[in-house]
Amino acid sequence: MEDRHDNQRGEFAGKIVSPRLTLPRARAYKKFKIGELYSKVELKNKAFNKRKDTSKVQTQEFPLPLVNAKHGDNGIMYYGRSEIFDSTEMTIDIVQNGAIATGDVYPQPQRTGVLWDAYLIKARSHTDNEWTLCYIASAIYKAIKPKYSYEHKAYWKLVSNDCVELPVTATGEIDFAFMEVLIRELEAERIRELTAYLKASGLTDSKLSVKERKALADFDKMGFGEFRLEEIFNIEKTAGFDSDRLVDGNEYDYITRKSCDQGILKSTGRVNGEEINAARTWSLDLLQMNFFYRTKPWYAGQFIRKITPKIPMSEFVSHFFTVIMNKQKKHLRSVLVREVDATFKSSKVMLPVTPSGLPDYDYIEMFMRAVQKLVVKDVVDFAAKRISATKKCVKGGSRLMENLAEAPEEEEALRLAADENCE
Repeated sequence: MEDRHDNQRGEFAGKIVSPRLTLPRARAYKKFKIGELYSKVELKNKAFNKRKDTSKVQTQEFPLPLVNAKHGDNGIMYYGRSEIFDSTEMTIDIVQNGAIATGDVYPQPQRTGVLWDAYLIKARSHTDNEWTLCYIASAIYKAIKPKYSYEHKAYWKLVSNDCVELPVTATGEIDFAFMEVLIRELEAERIRELTAYLKASGLTDSKLSVKERKALADFDKMGFGEFRLEEIFNIEKTAGFDSDRLVDGNEYDYITRKSCDQGILKSTGRVNGEEINAARTWSLDLLQMNFFYRTKPWYAGQFIRKITPKIPMSEFVSHFFTVIMNKQKKHLRSVLVREVDATFKSSKVMLPVTPSGLPDYDYIEMFMRAVQKLVVKDVVDFAAKRISATKKCVKGGSRLMENLAEAPEEEEALRLAADENCE
């Protein structure tokens, strides 16, 4: 039976049902020229000194997010002085230049400025909100990312002539109501997943233990030593094979040179005769030098290395090294592929050390546990507030109120956990 939703801003029909989530389904889709929907924002910055007038950390002195050729972090690497950098809000950020960032697209609902190598576009005749902005930015990304590269830059004069596919109403008008409801429900589902995860894993306990507090306090007092990576890891070639041979399943991940989704192309069943890499190892791709920790066995695509610790590490210590190694990207990426193995082995990292000068894995473990709890506390607080705000905002066609009402225990548990841990 068709499940129809009517809304004063548009209408959509049907639903997509999965074992975990029911989503509204658009009535139809239609292509629109991006330049007919959006225009490039012309911002006029005052003369600035990048070193003096920007900061990589947002502060009261440098409050304004600035977009540039940044891959990830919503396209923001720097923050600027509001009196120097012109800005606007409710825009979409398009990266026009960058080795891997060209063609990246990010929603920027907050007031934002431009540093360089990116630009902001704003709706011509409709009014975006944070949900429609998120949907349309994703649609534009899907439309333009494969077309542009470092050699073929995503200039507005080119992108403005590209087309984006958007949901439409029965009369052929863009269905902004559908976009808003879909993004709201995806957001609410993510919150429900987080709530359930926090409850099931016990992470609602974000109160630091005495040892964890001490680990944080001792960080600046710790002695650090320099170690070559070959003292800590083994680097090995992997047997890559064509993804067309993958079979259905979800026991193993197939890893490629993707820089997103943890490098996972897809989950698969076992492929007979192909080499499986063990869990609790890392993959290193030789293009972007992304260093991803693997919690389950995995297959490799081309140009992937397997990194194995010489001494078994806990998950907390492993995540520490994931962060540390991804800081090595710039150095490793600067060498030729055939030189990566030798460069990896000889590269050095600074680590906390024991009195005898060995890597202090016990300290790293406690420090990472403390950091996780600090992050969890922020997430719990945010999620509790977001659930409350989302329930108040949802109207009409969305099934969000019904879905949240089905799980009052999880919501209450999250709220109580947030209240208990706010100090």
